[in-house]
Amino acid sequence: MQEKERIMSVEAKESNDLALRVETGVETAQVRPGGRQRRSILEKIAFWTSLVGFLGGLGGSIAITVTSGAVSPSIIILAVSALISTVVLATGLRWAPLMSTLLGGYNLYLIFTEPFVIQSLSNPYGPNGGFPHFVMDVLVVACTITTFGTSLGAAVQNYRSDSRKAPRWLLPALGVVIGMVIGAIFIGALAH
Repeated sequence: MQEKERIMSVEAKESNDLALRVETGVETAQVRPGGRQRRSILEKIAFWTSLVGFLGGLGGSIAITVTSGAVSPSIIILAVSALISTVVLATGLRWAPLMSTLLGGYNLYLIFTEPFVIQSLSNPYGPNGGFPHFVMDVLVVACTITTFGTSLGAAVQNYRSDSRKAPRWLLPALGVVIGMVIGAIFIGALAH
């Protein structure tokens, strides 16, 4: 009788627990109510880079509005898109990286079709804001590429594999993006 009560109390305790443990073969993933999972490192990086992209877009739109007196709709759209991506990733739902990947792809499209960005990246000391504009464009491109790549990796990880570990390609990919940023800023500084 006591054994049966002990088993029932253990089952009740496990059912009342907020996070259900699911065996996946490599490690255990915690699935929370509503289909939310523990965030992988890819989702965390995508969240933070989209947040930085939003704050950069907000700062850029304020700076452009103050200096020129006109609001840039492209920067506003970029910032709002990054904010939506940040909020969606914060929910922790399984489909959140898919939505963030779509928004990241749209942001890449916006960046590379904006003529001022292309001109600034090709001429760091050009008439459209000079070197500070070039540096901000390089940082926005790096954040957007990182958000897009890590969201895509997190989406694949959520739907394809059982493991929530960081993939082997993550550190080299981040190293490439950081190296591109540092190299672009140094080359842009030397171009004057």
